[in-house]
Amino acid sequence: MLLALILVAPLGLQGNAFADKDDCGDVLSSLFHADGKAWHETKDGHQLFTHFIPPKKGKKSVYVMVNGLVYSSDRWDGLVKELTKKGHGVLRYDFLNQAKTLGKQEKVVYRSLADHSDDLKGVISRHIKDDSEVHLVGLSYGASIATEFAKTHPKDLKSLTLMSPLVVSIEKYTPSGQMARSSLEMYKFWGSHAYEVAYENMYRGFIRNAYQVSRYPDVSVSRYQDALFELGKAARDFDLKQEIKAVKDVPVKLILAGAEDAPAKADILKVREILGSRGGEGFTEIDGAAHAIPDDSPVEGAKALVSDGYFGK
Repeated sequence: MLLALILVAPLGLQGNAFADKDDCGDVLSSLFHADGKAWHETKDGHQLFTHFIPPKKGKKSVYVMVNGLVYSSDRWDGLVKELTKKGHGVLRYDFLNQAKTLGKQEKVVYRSLADHSDDLKGVISRHIKDDSEVHLVGLSYGASIATEFAKTHPKDLKSLTLMSPLVVSIEKYTPSGQMARSSLEMYKFWGSHAYEVAYENMYRGFIRNAYQVSRYPDVSVSRYQDALFELGKAARDFDLKQEIKAVKDVPVKLILAGAEDAPAKADILKVREILGSRGGEGFTEIDGAAHAIPDDSPVEGAKALVSDGYFGK
């Protein structure tokens, strides 16, 4: 079968002698990635693992999934199955420094939230047609990237959903974490370089001690630890309570896991209050669900994504 595709492919490309180079690449990609799995190259040459299932004929909705911190695109499988049964399209990917993408990287790199947003723009543009309705879904840490994207590319989205979202960096929920952040503040007196050196020494050491097993089978422990450091650094000053106020002209839905840890749940409910004051964006709480909703409650998570529930209804 593969040999037949190789032989037939050039004939198909001859139909338009003036075909754009990118168009040719699209055709070849579709031939060699019939299951929707492929690699997307960023503007600066990094390879991102992607998995795209187009919507069924007559449907325009495509749900774009942004992973949690130590997540991977395959962990959405159960929830994706529920969406695709209804004919919706789904695009998921492993962003830089995680999962299959990390396994292919030559080295771990720093990527700001704005950089991640730019990468996501490229992924969406590469896979999704202009007339599609793009519903962006950020899980946990992915909410920081999704929110950044919604701030800067509101016209590209039909909706934004924040699922078990990261509100602030998780160490702010523990006394030891708060103490560490407070102790770092004094280094700012000596300038940004002194602060960055102190931050790196403190948090690299913490990660080395706390994470001694890689979540990804083809990624070494040391590379996994370095990736976590860079991802954590990118979102260290993120505060969803403030950032969500900058999201304009994009309907926002919030999905809360009922069994979320109490401090994080309290912060998520504060975000709900902010959204409620804007006139009634959607909110769903999934009773008993754990933080990683796609793993724990894929059916309920899919229903929450496609529902039209709003405050007061």
